[in-house]
Amino acid sequence: MKIYVDLDDVLARTMEGFLDLLSQNFQLDISYEQITSFDLKRYLPLSAQEYEHFMRTAHGDNVLINLRPERNARNVLARWAMKGAEIIVATGRPTYTMAVSLRWLQTHTMPVHSLVMLAKYPHSKLLSARQECQSLPLSSIPQMSFDLAVEDSVPICEYLAGVANVPVLMLDRPWNRIPAPRQSVRTPITRVRNWAEIHRKAEPLWR
Repeated sequence: MKIYVDLDDVLARTMEGFLDLLSQNFQLDISYEQITSFDLKRYLPLSAQEYEHFMRTAHGDNVLINLRPERNARNVLARWAMKGAEIIVATGRPTYTMAVSLRWLQTHTMPVHSLVMLAKYPHSKLLSARQECQSLPLSSIPQMSFDLAVEDSVPICEYLAGVANVPVLMLDRPWNRIPAPRQSVRTPITRVRNWAEIHRKAEPLWR
């Protein structure tokens, strides 16, 4: 069994960390439920320069290492690992964050086999300029032969199910409710509320 698991807002409570940063550094109080789109820029009354500063700070080691883990995520991964699953964490973060991302996984004793940097999203020029290696293209996913994926991004869920033919458990977030993902004819995208439900939904795969 080979399982794809996203990092931000699937294992790590990234949006909460970013909102805390906005409150502390920019005096902007935005609630989690207000973020109904993946494009954070539309919610922030910041100039282009301020937004770039925020994004650089948000992807800094001090912010990323202190993100809180999602409740029950580690326990579910540990059960999967005990059953012999190969767990691959796939993130769209800039590649210069790889070291701190690995450190975060180790700090929270996440039983994963590897971390893959995927080109999921376009990064700003300033973030891209710091890239330390090339991210893998999305087109590499079908060759990885995943049996299950856990994601929160609608476009990535649609790609996983529709192109890579991977069943997807989509962790419910305010930014993936409207519009809902288009369902693949052959491969389902199933909305789940938390890691306890992820565990229940994945259980039949071992039968």
